Amino acid sequence: MIKFALSVVSAPGIKNAADLKGKTVSVSSPKDPTALFLNRWLRQNGMSPSDVDVIYVAATQDRFAALLSGTVAAVALTQPFDFRALDRGFNRLIDYGQMAGDNYGFLAFTVRKQWLQSNPETARGFLRALKRGSDWLHEPANKEEAISLLAGDIKQDKALVARMYDYYLLELRPYSRTLAIQPSHVQGVLDAMVETKELTAPTPTVEQYVDLSYLPK
Repeated sequence: MIKFALSVVSAPGIKNAADLKGKTVSVSSPKDPTALFLNRWLRQNGMSPSDVDVIYVAATQDRFAALLSGTVAAVALTQPFDFRALDRGFNRLIDYGQMAGDNYGFLAFTVRKQWLQSNPETARGFLRALKRGSDWLHEPANKEEAISLLAGDIKQDKALVARMYDYYLLELRPYSRTLAIQPSHVQGVLDAMVETKELTAPTPTVEQYVDLSYLPK
């Protein structure tokens, strides 16, 4: 996934950054993208991160419950919890995916480098299967089946999952159809690690982390 598919959703009376001053916002953890992009957004809108109180709650459903109870003024939510909140009259303050654009790679599969070097064809076979699955998902004729499969898997209402499908495939488009990684996807992560003090500037070169030779031939 090459885009950051989360939202910050707020109480009905919170409609902009200034409305959050002195309020409590819940995100996942202090060094993950939910905190990083919240801080960027606050600065872009004339606020300081210190103007809000931030608490860290790992599970989306727990942040969702805190929003509904009024414990917090705003929370970071994955789909479809953000849609559920919007249907209850809450506001979407930030669409992280639109905010980050193509400058932040989000989710990936991870293997040990030694295993990858020893099993290149196994890795390519996995990526070929992943590509076939992505092609199937993006085929409009498979839309209803894809929605039914995901609704059953995550145990959410099909109408909500249909909104997720439209948001992902028609609006956000967070998947790399070729499985290739663009330099901006990696550089965005490196820059974020500088912001969270996990790296110091200047960052290592993107080429140090990218090897496209394992893509299916």
